[in-house]
Amino acid sequence: MPILMYHEIGLPPARGWAGLYVSPAAFAQQMEYLAAAGFHPITLDGWYEDVRQGRPLPPRPVVITFDDGYAGVYRNALPVLERHRFPAVLNLQVGLVGRPGALTLDEVKALAANGFEIDAHTVTHPDLTRLSAAALDYQLAASRQWIRKNLGQPARFFAYPSGRYDARVVAAVRAAGFLGAETTDWGAAEPALTGWYTLPRIRVSGTESLALFRDALLAPAARATGDPRSGGSAGASARPLPGGRPLRPLRAACAPLALLYHDVLADEADRGPLLRDGAVVDRSQFRAEMAWLARSGRPVQTVRQFLAAPRPCAVLVTFDDGYPGVATEALPVLEAYRLHATLFLLGSTVGRPGYLSGEQLGQLVGSGLFDVEAHTFAAHDPAPGRPAFWQMTPAQFQSDQAEEEALFRRFHLPAPVALAYPHGRPNPRLIPLLAADGYRAAFTVVPGWLEPGGNRWFLPRWTVWPGWPLSALKAAAGGPAPRSARGRGPA
Repeated sequence: MPILMYHEIGLPPARGWAGLYVSPAAFAQQMEYLAAAGFHPITLDGWYEDVRQGRPLPPRPVVITFDDGYAGVYRNALPVLERHRFPAVLNLQVGLVGRPGALTLDEVKALAANGFEIDAHTVTHPDLTRLSAAALDYQLAASRQWIRKNLGQPARFFAYPSGRYDARVVAAVRAAGFLGAETTDWGAAEPALTGWYTLPRIRVSGTESLALFRDALLAPAARATGDPRSGGSAGASARPLPGGRPLRPLRAACAPLALLYHDVLADEADRGPLLRDGAVVDRSQFRAEMAWLARSGRPVQTVRQFLAAPRPCAVLVTFDDGYPGVATEALPVLEAYRLHATLFLLGSTVGRPGYLSGEQLGQLVGSGLFDVEAHTFAAHDPAPGRPAFWQMTPAQFQSDQAEEEALFRRFHLPAPVALAYPHGRPNPRLIPLLAADGYRAAFTVVPGWLEPGGNRWFLPRWTVWPGWPLSALKAAAGGPAPRSARGRGPA
């Protein structure tokens, strides 16, 4: 199920973050495309109830959401939506109502009366992960109470401000009685994979051509299935958990898939990172997962090998960023089972405290088991004078790319052919540059399979979580590999 994420429909000011603005003309064009292509917008409430009651969804369902509560939603978006008879969702920051540039109460009431579901987006838009328990409960309860009192809507869904959440925040949202929550994680929402409390969305930033908007919308294979009683994940990417029951395969037949790790810690190490970050596991868990892969007969390929000659039922073991545990803990396990892996390297981290040293990077490459691909040089997160990848202009990306390429030459690495988007967030306007620079594919953090014919610029990966049982990995992997596909090594 694609969930489109908009903020303001209007022209960006001379100063301010242009990424929040989609022009009225572009928005109208995008809605025209949805109508012409046979998409049927629904609300989150409607989707949840259809799934709960076993009713079929309309063909090509999509959810249109707007965050915060800016005036252009009423003035510029509503007339277009009414023309197509499209419902939508407003994730309302209630403390914004009536302020300059924001919706008035009367305008919010008009939206509610004309097909908008109004859901909660806190009172003041704080980083919920930094709040005390009492402050967190206030932001959840007060925002929903305001909506119920002023609009008469139940506000059964929630949107995390700036997409910031962790296990504690997810638990609080669930305990507050919300049925689900939206993130800013990129991808199609599929509750069978992500749970209802970490629904990914597709950000529309206003810089996309209509062709890129279409590709972003169609790239994640939205199956729109799932049991609304299933639990949500507790971190920055989706994780399917068994909820105490053995998981059946999510696919009857095996299909290629990519696994995402960040770091592997020694069993006796501080376990704090395991609780704070998805894709950080201990050595025992990693060894058990690799042992199962070796026994399963699934071919394990590097990303480069897979792009050159994909094998049926292949598994790609990938690591993002460049943490030392990849060399000290993961490499010995991979060597023991002769399994290949790929490191998506954040180039600026090499040699920094807490990251791979140059010597360790050399060990990975010298093992003959690792392929090294790109994760940008220094565009993982915004920094003063340096935007994150998803905020970059083409010129800024080319500058970052030049530094990444220089690092690859310094360590005598082949030029990268694949990119892992930082935080899994694509930048559609940079995709033509990736292709021109020799890249053949890019990976997100959306769970799913490497389907034949899938969009190579939006490839999915399964985030491996600490405590992920082997039953969950087996369920993601699907049915057994046929004998013709078996083998651990590359083609």
